[in-house]
Amino acid sequence: MSNFHVALKKVVDDSYDVQIGCGLIDDMIQDIKEGLVGNKKKFAVITDSNVDEVYGRPVLEKILAAGYQGDLFVFAAGEKSKVRKTKEEIEDAKREAKSELWAAETLARDNGKPWDVPTYNQERERVILDMSRRYSVAPEILFAFIPQRPDDEYSKGAIYIDSTHAGSAKNKARYLFNSLKSDIQKKAAVQIAIDDLWKRYGNKPVPVFEQVLKAYEENDAHTLKLVEDLEALVYAPDKK
Repeated sequence: MSNFHVALKKVVDDSYDVQIGCGLIDDMIQDIKEGLVGNKKKFAVITDSNVDEVYGRPVLEKILAAGYQGDLFVFAAGEKSKVRKTKEEIEDAKREAKSELWAAETLARDNGKPWDVPTYNQERERVILDMSRRYSVAPEILFAFIPQRPDDEYSKGAIYIDSTHAGSAKNKARYLFNSLKSDIQKKAAVQIAIDDLWKRYGNKPVPVFEQVLKAYEENDAHTLKLVEDLEALVYAPDKK
């Protein structure tokens, strides 16, 4: 009997640098300005209750002061928070809070008593605190996901929830999209819509692509350009 060795070694280099020192928050902000994360303008600061006051809030304040958008998410300290169930509870609480708030405002309008901005914000706080207790989710997280309604005429029109067909969720989304100030914001909104399609179809690319393909005509210039781009992708040397 003879033996031979089959070498199946796999080398994966997940190395990365760790910076240790003082004043690194300012360095981080400068790195972001210099393109560390591309064109991203909104950031989430995730921390636990032990680190929040020392680093979480100072980091968020620096991000906001630099002109970026940001939210702070604080979890209870300890290993019990570092599980998939925490993510599911946040998603369930957010979804249910939005649904309840939407339904309550729609009912008020149907009854001839539409909410003004202070009423909406008061009901928002009530619903969020209720969901926070029900799902054991920090209210700050839900407040970040469901923003307060500013008390100005532009914002009233932009986010008003109507129960009629003209005020459907689809038309509301269209109105909000058209209210965005820059092409960068609109491009981000389109990416959000595509991400939602991925989730809707369980991260399956075929039905997502079919939905996107509905925007193309059979043989117009844009469709031909898409074909050319796809051919380049199919026959590219690196198909990863």
